Amino acid sequence: MSRRGITAIETEYDGYRFRSRTEARYAVLFNALGIEWEYEPEGYQLGPHRRYLPDFLLPTMGERGAWLEVKGQEPTEAEERRCRDLANGTGRRVLLAIRAPFPPQLDCPPKSGSILCYYPDVEKPDRGLAFFECELCGHIDVAWPGLAYGCFCELPETATPSRTPRILAAYAACRSERFGT
Repeated sequence: MSRRGITAIETEYDGYRFRSRTEARYAVLFNALGIEWEYEPEGYQLGPHRRYLPDFLLPTMGERGAWLEVKGQEPTEAEERRCRDLANGTGRRVLLAIRAPFPPQLDCPPKSGSILCYYPDVEKPDRGLAFFECELCGHIDVAWPGLAYGCFCELPETATPSRTPRILAAYAACRSERFGT
């Protein structure tokens, strides 16, 4: 149950039973983008009385893979601390997705589908990220809408992340999926 007393709708998709429809929408997005993913593959003990089961492992995203945790609303300090501890404990980035996926807006901060990124050994997360595609090699990662980033390919770091037709189609697919209803 959420902090507001509303229960998420469990949703079946691609052979998995997701704890929320929003989690299932991210699975649709990953499939449409060709991002390899595993749902709740392993839990972690983050402290003496703190267990944590991340929503997704994205094993091929970035150099070491990444975790993705989905939240239906702005995260609490405790939720942010768990993400930071998971990044530090596993050495992988933790992406914290807030609300359902929404296409990145290049001219303003996203109102829905915003992603926070926690890096190992870094206290504060990057905020306001979204999924983008490298215009040269097609690599998918997260970046700030409209700002330059560096890909693993030969694309100069001054390149702007792109809202390619592939990205926009993937967002449309995850937003329009009806999950058998």
